Amino acid sequence: MGKIRSILVFFIMIFLMNNSPFSIDYYSKENELRFINYLYSIDDFERCANEGLRAITIYPELSDEAFPLIIKSLLKEEKYGAVIGIIDKHHLDYFDSYLYSLFKLKNYKRILIKGYKNDFQMKISLASSLILGNAKNYTGGFLSLKEKDDRISKELFMLYQKENQFKEKSPILAGLFSSIIPGSGRIYAGRIADGIFSMIYILTLTYKTYYTFSQNGLSSIEGWLWGMLDLYFYVGNIYGSVVAVKIRKRDFLKKIENEIQLNITINF
Repeated sequence: MGKIRSILVFFIMIFLMNNSPFSIDYYSKENELRFINYLYSIDDFERCANEGLRAITIYPELSDEAFPLIIKSLLKEEKYGAVIGIIDKHHLDYFDSYLYSLFKLKNYKRILIKGYKNDFQMKISLASSLILGNAKNYTGGFLSLKEKDDRISKELFMLYQKENQFKEKSPILAGLFSSIIPGSGRIYAGRIADGIFSMIYILTLTYKTYYTFSQNGLSSIEGWLWGMLDLYFYVGNIYGSVVAVKIRKRDFLKKIENEIQLNITINF
């Protein structure tokens, strides 16, 4: 009787061990993948990305199913640098996500170097060319947008027309104008108030220098001090006119960039 009891106890213990919570492999690849999907479904994107990367380290065969969730989670978290790093490190074929991340990081030159293969990537590239101010080199791409009905295509084409209508000014001409008539280069650059102020200020200094020399002669220290001050502002006026033209274009392109980044939302 005692032997039978011992055998029954032995089998009961085996049964309990096999069906206890401790016998379940919570870290099996199936459960890992199920957990990653669960985290994504409840919008816990940061943990989803972290758990996904950990799971892939343990089970490389989960890559095809886990990487899409990891990339989408990082995009949702706006961790664009991490997206680029993971795609480069693992040589993933997620070019849409790659270009989009470069776009959000404002790495526009790199986008144009990478090129494009589909409609989505083309819009990213064309938007980058607008921001860099060389949309004229991509006229064919912009003309193809003219036939499309979606909002992004229409807005990109509108900005392309706006950029084409922008009249560039020459920094050389701005400097030349201000060297002949102080302040005129700034007026040419569209900064009328600055130009008029510079003109009045420099002409006043010039008159003061002339008047001092005419009263006290060329040996007048005061006259030389006024002359040096006049020369300083005269040269600064020329340099400022050159810079004003460059700032004008920079500010215009910044407005283009703001319109694209704020108003053109590229849905992933």
